[in-house]
Amino acid sequence: MKKIRLDHLKTSLDEIKRLQRLESLRGVEDIVIKHIVLLIETGTSEAREELLAIEKVINEELTMTRENLLISALKNSLKGALSVAKFYLL
Repeated sequence: MKKIRLDHLKTSLDEIKRLQRLESLRGVEDIVIKHIVLLIETGTSEAREELLAIEKVINEELTMTRENLLISALKNSLKGALSVAKFYLL
C-alpha cells in the first residue's frame, strides 16, 4: 500500500488557503477520499494508524471554516469519509 504523504497534504492545504486557490480543493478531496478507501480495503493496523494521522492533519489544517464555505464543505466531506473508515477499521 502506498502511503499518502502527510507533509504534501499539509503543504497543499496551506497553499490553497494562502493563495485562495479554492478550485484545487476538489482535487485534494478526491485524492484523500481515494486513499481512505484504499485504507479501508487494506484493513491493517498500519492502515488504522495512517487513517488517524490523516484525521489529525484534516482537523489541524482545515481551520478556515467560518471564512469559506468551500473549505468547510471539504472538511465535512473528508470527516464523513474518515468516520466511515473508522467504523470499518477501528
